[in-house]
Amino acid sequence: MTSTPTTRRLAAIVIADVVGFTRLMEGDETGTHSRLREIRDNVTDPRIAAFGGRIVKTAGDGMLVEFSSATAALRCAVDVQREMGHRNLYVAAAAKIEFRIGINLGDILIDGDDIAGDGVNVASRLEAMAEPGGICIGATVYEQVHGDPGFGFVDMGEQRVKNIARPIRAYRVVLGEGVSLKLRAEKIFRGKRLVWAAGVIGFVAIGVLATFFFRSWPYPAATAPINAATAPGQPPALSIAILPFVATGGGPADDRFSETLSRDVTTALGRSARYARVVAYGLAAGYKGKAIDARVVGRDLNVRYLVEGEIRRAGDKLALEATLIDTGSATQVWTERFDISVVPAETGNAAVAARLSKSIRQALLAVESRRVARQTGASASATELWLRGATAMDEGTLQGMREARGLFDEALKLDPGHVGALRAQVWVSTTLLTLDPKADRNRIFQEVEDFSRRAVAADRNDPNAWMARADALLRQWRWAEAAEALAEVLRIEPSQIYVYHRRALIAIWTGQPAEAFAQLDQAIALDPRDVDDADQLFIRCLAHLTLGQYGEAINACERAAALRDDWTTYMFLTGAYAQHGQMEKALGAKSRLLKLSPGYTIARSKAIRISDNADFLQKIETHLWAGLRKAGIPEQ
Repeated sequence: MTSTPTTRRLAAIVIADVVGFTRLMEGDETGTHSRLREIRDNVTDPRIAAFGGRIVKTAGDGMLVEFSSATAALRCAVDVQREMGHRNLYVAAAAKIEFRIGINLGDILIDGDDIAGDGVNVASRLEAMAEPGGICIGATVYEQVHGDPGFGFVDMGEQRVKNIARPIRAYRVVLGEGVSLKLRAEKIFRGKRLVWAAGVIGFVAIGVLATFFFRSWPYPAATAPINAATAPGQPPALSIAILPFVATGGGPADDRFSETLSRDVTTALGRSARYARVVAYGLAAGYKGKAIDARVVGRDLNVRYLVEGEIRRAGDKLALEATLIDTGSATQVWTERFDISVVPAETGNAAVAARLSKSIRQALLAVESRRVARQTGASASATELWLRGATAMDEGTLQGMREARGLFDEALKLDPGHVGALRAQVWVSTTLLTLDPKADRNRIFQEVEDFSRRAVAADRNDPNAWMARADALLRQWRWAEAAEALAEVLRIEPSQIYVYHRRALIAIWTGQPAEAFAQLDQAIALDPRDVDDADQLFIRCLAHLTLGQYGEAINACERAAALRDDWTTYMFLTGAYAQHGQMEKALGAKSRLLKLSPGYTIARSKAIRISDNADFLQKIETHLWAGLRKAGIPEQ
């Protein structure tokens, strides 16, 4: 009898496992088996085939799949997890079917139709590290992903795992909003999204406006000791230096480009992150070509964080990987990868510099906010009080907002011109209008007017200050003046996509929802990842709903709900489903709405008074309130 020869090859291995499979089977064996069969028929198997994968074997609670391409394997996994997120929108937590997925690119043994070997073993360990509904990949997969894949990564560092002698470098995939992590401060602390704290949008309550400032993603926990920033010898909060990027494997043109980009990113960060201490590039340039100790450089430049970047040529593109390093512990706390179209070095690349500086800004805010949140000791600077206030805002509760206001007040006592605290007061005040039905509206309008004016006066070149000013004016229905403030944001930071989000909202609130789509498309043109942004989708949903385009509204809102679990999204979904005749889904969305916002009534949303425009009010009455009534939402 002739045995099949055992051979080896390189492959991308995907291992998927059902979370809590035993519990699900014990609770409903027949139903669980049936649902898993349906998921295979309609979700996993078609996608595996579409991406060129081969199912090696399956078990009741998982499967082993082989791909020839790491990128195909990862995109397939992301597609599956996003679809499962949509499917689980209205499923009770105890009944949800969720996958953990691990992906590795490595050497495998081929034994007939089966595969084995180290590559499979590593994939199995990565799968165990993944969160429910999540994906964990190895460094070999991460290094193969080119371009902007439309999702992000969190560097989990080197992990020691059972039965594998060497450490494994692992990355968690962030499905929501692009490599922009954004890794994403999607959520700034504890993996939770920081509140946008924006009563300005009214319906969105705590959902869609202040994100401009505290936009970021889940980051690995800071490992440096937490000490008071005001202690002797400690660098100031939000202090950072951009070290010269290193071009490897290229020629002189790549070296010139890396030099130009390093300088451009430093300039862009200093312009957009006015609250941070950004070391002048001339000082950081002295470290070019030198092996450095992050602790020593941090002491020399008096900064808490360094950014290093490596640029490698990949065909007709340059691949850039940037990292943020905590100088106290010499620990990498963030990483992001970009593919860059080659441009003449002397011209630089303004779009790339803006995009990278935005990601660095978000990462810096996220890690510093977490550091300050864990801080002990009474001594704190105005900036640290401001960051603590942001942490309190993240709770999204009335108590959290009141606590945040108190911390911002303390910061302004120490520094009356602290722009961060001034603009944060605008957002916390407008949010209080939504959360507190007893709030004195006239007093709050006066406060946001005062705080926003002071913020702009303190620094007329701070784009965040002008954004706060625009939000204060929007809350007062001063549409033309708000548009002028938004123009100031673009003057300072032309790549700021959230300006276009707000312009889209202005179009909706002034009774011209059809005009919102051009603004949203402009945001996508500036950053293609915005197509899957929760805020972009939320605003798109509202625009379609006010036009009576219920199917399109449902599509956008379902996608938004899969990224962000807030009551306003389910309010829109409830109304749209009911108007579209999908009453079973309307009741499911209504149940989620009432869970997230107990005692919700139509009158509560009407009381927010987001707009005085008659056309807008008529459209909302016809399309949203009428839909909510059909679903049984009470008027009062």
